[in-house]
Amino acid sequence: MSSQSDGPSGRGPLPSGRVDRYGLEDIDGSPDLAAAWDDAVDRTHGIDAFCSSTDWSFAAAGCMDPDLQPVVAGDGDGFCGLSGGALADGTRVLLGLDPVWGFASPVVGEPDAAAAAVVALLASQPWDAAVLTGQDRHLPVTRAVVQALGDRHDLYVGPSEARLRAAAAAAAVMTATRPFSRMPHSTPAGLTPGQGVGADS
Repeated sequence: MSSQSDGPSGRGPLPSGRVDRYGLEDIDGSPDLAAAWDDAVDRTHGIDAFCSSTDWSFAAAGCMDPDLQPVVAGDGDGFCGLSGGALADGTRVLLGLDPVWGFASPVVGEPDAAAAAVVALLASQPWDAAVLTGQDRHLPVTRAVVQALGDRHDLYVGPSEARLRAAAAAAAVMTATRPFSRMPHSTPAGLTPGQGVGADS
C-alpha cells in the first residue's frame, strides 16, 4: 500500500489536516514519516515513549509475523499505526505495530488529529476486532479516541499489563493480564495505565 502524499518520499514535510495512509515500504524507508511519528510521540503525554517510538514500533512492524500487514494513517499532527491479520478461525484483527507486548501506543499526537487517524484507518481496512494498547483513561488522546469511536463501535476495556522485574542480572519482563470487560460509551472511565481499548466493528 503506497503513500498517498509526497511526505514519505523525502520531498517535503507530511501534510497537516489531511489523513494519508502509509504501508510497510513507507514505514521502512521514510525518514519524514519516522520523524513526524516520533515528534507526535514526544507530544503525547503519558504513553510509553520508547515503546511507542519508531525505534521500537516501526522496527517491530518490519520483523513480526509476515502475515501481519502494517499500515499507518495520519496527517503529521496525529497518527494511528496498526497491523492487520487473521486468526485461525478467520476473525480479522487489527493490532498495534508491536502486536506482542502491548506497552506501545499505536495512537499518538494531537488528540483530535490522532482520533481522526484512528477513524480513517479503521474505515480503510477490513476488520472484525481492533486492539489499541498502551492507553490510559486520563489521557486526552484516549478520550478523543473513545469519543470518536463510541457511537459507532462497541468498545471494551482490555487487559492491564504491568512490568515486573525479577531479581536477576538481566531484568525479566513479564505481564499480568485480566479479561476484557465492556466499556460504557458515555465515558472512557475504567482504563488504567497500560490498558488498551478494544473495538468490535
